[in-house]
Amino acid sequence: MSFARRLVGLALLAFVLVFVARLPARWLPKLLPQGVICIEPAGTVWSGSCANFEAAGWRAGALGWSLRPARLLTGRVAARVTMAQPLARLDGEFAWSPFGGALEARDLRGELTLAPGGLLPGVPADLGGRVTLALQELALRERAVRALRGTIDVQDLQQRTGEGPMALGSYQLGFDGEATAADAVVGKLRDTGGPLDVTGTLSLTPAPGYLLQGTVATRPSASPLLQRQIAFLGSPAASYVNGQCLEVPSEPEESGYAKKIKLTSYPVIEKGGVIWTYMGKPENMPAEPEYEFCTVPREQSYARYR
Repeated sequence: MSFARRLVGLALLAFVLVFVARLPARWLPKLLPQGVICIEPAGTVWSGSCANFEAAGWRAGALGWSLRPARLLTGRVAARVTMAQPLARLDGEFAWSPFGGALEARDLRGELTLAPGGLLPGVPADLGGRVTLALQELALRERAVRALRGTIDVQDLQQRTGEGPMALGSYQLGFDGEATAADAVVGKLRDTGGPLDVTGTLSLTPAPGYLLQGTVATRPSASPLLQRQIAFLGSPAASYVNGQCLEVPSEPEESGYAKKIKLTSYPVIEKGGVIWTYMGKPENMPAEPEYEFCTVPREQSYARYR
């Protein structure tokens, strides 16, 4: 009797799998949660595509998937996913856990163009360039990055200004592990050519937010405008960025008095013609402001100071 029950159970499971595998993808829009849109679905629920996919206002463009049935036995929904739009291409293995909402990606490869309306949300309207992703691992839990392994390359970064395009160079971010004891995922930042000599770290905090620390100095190829902007930051010495006093003219260097003086430093950015700073704990730093006047081209906004 026990063997017969197992046989019937396996037969029912096989029937369910075959039934799901043959479900037309056009039934999918009715099953999706609010805010998730699949336009012109094709294929099946098991292996199909959308001509345009959107989730919570984030537009992925054309999307295709192929589910991994074996991963269902582990309580996860996993699939090979490809996304394509005029400004971006992305491909990788994704797994989602309904229990806890964890999202993981492996073997993630992509090429993106920095532009408003592209695959990356919140890109300033005056920035341009190309981004190449080569990530072996990415883990998200509660909207925060918990693990990241691989490289992110930014090529030919430039900023549109009133004096014309300003070249900013090319850069690489390398991540090699999970979150630290402070719940931050830390990557190493370096330039790979261009008008700026940059070294530092980028910490992705659970707020979600980020903390950028390092040194930057201009090279001879930097434009006069870029040189003026970098000069505003002060000395490129590594100890400058954390508020450490470098010298007290009235004290001899051997006294060590300067090392006892340290000012609290805060991250500062410029968006929409306004200077923004965060003065709380680094691990609680929020994302950059995304008000409409911060994302439109500078000529379409106006900032007044008193």
